[in-house]
Amino acid sequence: MPSDNPLLKRADRTPQKIIKIFLPGWGFDGRILHVSSPPLSWAAPRGLLDPERVTSDLLRLLERENSEKIELIGWSMGAHLALDFARAHPNLVAKLTLISLRTSWPEEEIRAIAADLASDREAFLASFYRKCFLGNKHALARFTKTLQPAYLHQASQEPEVLARGLSYLAQASTQEAPGVSTLLIHGGRDIISPPGQRARLANAAEEFIEGAGHLPFLSPECSLHIFRRKEIVREKFDKAAASYDAYAHIQGTSAEILGKEAVDSVASGSKRILELGCGTGNYTLQLARNFPHARILAIDFAEEMLATARFKLRNFPQVTLLQADCEEFLNAGEQSRYHLITGNGTLQWFADLDAAIKNTAALLEPDGHFLATLFGPATFHELNLALDQINQPETSIPAATFPGAAPLEKIVRTYFESSEIKEKNIIKEYGTVRDLLTHIKKTGTAGWKERNTPVLTANRLRQLDRWFQQEYGGCRATYQILVVSARGPVLSRNRQEQC
Repeated sequence: MPSDNPLLKRADRTPQKIIKIFLPGWGFDGRILHVSSPPLSWAAPRGLLDPERVTSDLLRLLERENSEKIELIGWSMGAHLALDFARAHPNLVAKLTLISLRTSWPEEEIRAIAADLASDREAFLASFYRKCFLGNKHALARFTKTLQPAYLHQASQEPEVLARGLSYLAQASTQEAPGVSTLLIHGGRDIISPPGQRARLANAAEEFIEGAGHLPFLSPECSLHIFRRKEIVREKFDKAAASYDAYAHIQGTSAEILGKEAVDSVASGSKRILELGCGTGNYTLQLARNFPHARILAIDFAEEMLATARFKLRNFPQVTLLQADCEEFLNAGEQSRYHLITGNGTLQWFADLDAAIKNTAALLEPDGHFLATLFGPATFHELNLALDQINQPETSIPAATFPGAAPLEKIVRTYFESSEIKEKNIIKEYGTVRDLLTHIKKTGTAGWKERNTPVLTANRLRQLDRWFQQEYGGCRATYQILVVSARGPVLSRNRQEQC
């Protein structure tokens, strides 16, 4: 990972300026992240990882970026190197994620690999790469077509780096890094680092993905993958902050529906209100006016959205705005209890809706109320159908993956004594498909896909306009709004009875 070349891609940073660094496995470099869908956007080396340079390069990176800490995500050999760095510099590591970390590499296995490399380097590496991708045929096809030729050429140019990697693995340790938050991720079908030989660290959390191989971070079930999707959604909302209010008419209608529901069904004397995903603060403003004596905590993960909300709510001191991930906030299980927890058009973006609603119930007072609107899977169903008709399914709108009324009702009934889900469908007409896509972009609601590929060309847009004209007489879009109202949180009531 030479520091004298621009080998690091853009580094994602948290507000505390913590840089996320990915350290790849033996025979790979940071480009392996591009095989993921969506690509995982972390700082990473563009050349083979050299064990002799990793520590010095990381220290130089911290100094150059003026960063207090780094978050290390190490895979296979990179996991060993990340663990080494964390043991040596625990004060510089905010978090450690170790993927496919093997307890040890037997000396005879290392010798066999070295012999195979010496005999036919290209054949051995091609076979090794295939084994790494076990369980992910599509990713292997992408890798073989795009990266493998470059990797084989790179290995032929730097055989000494591969040799140093093998020497390092022969003596690598899996002693834990005390005081550093650590997550271990392993695949159940890994034949490079078999599950029975995976490392176990005393104070580390563990994530085991049954169907994954040596590259578990390619699995859509992997928490790293889920987190990246959230990051993409957050980035899109941030970019849309300036245009959101001008285009978010349906979201405004949804907020009005929810606001009326709150006034009609929630006690006016509610003292503490939590809003999940406040965005630019339009619904928050309604809450502040309708419940003037309540303390309101409104949270959102998009800082630019919050900046707009802060301006709107500058004259309402009872409102506190917090930048945070809603699911992480709920999962933390803070001590405060709320009389109302509510959210407008937010929960459909959650990675684990069941856990979020369970945690919501736990944070409510025994007589507390949960109110929310979600956009359902029928939202934009016309556009999804149109894209499919012109053989453009890759550009489909993610609303199709949103939870429907039946599964949502099942979850809510599990954690509340009484609940009701109402549905309202709003149909909006647009001049052209381009107008509809502009609306989606300007409200930040395009979902987790980093880009639409293949691109919707002018010809494709004309095809879509013709299809809509034939089917509906013009471009239209359905917005399916699910309104959730629930009382009597079971978890909160159980807690009260135990006390």
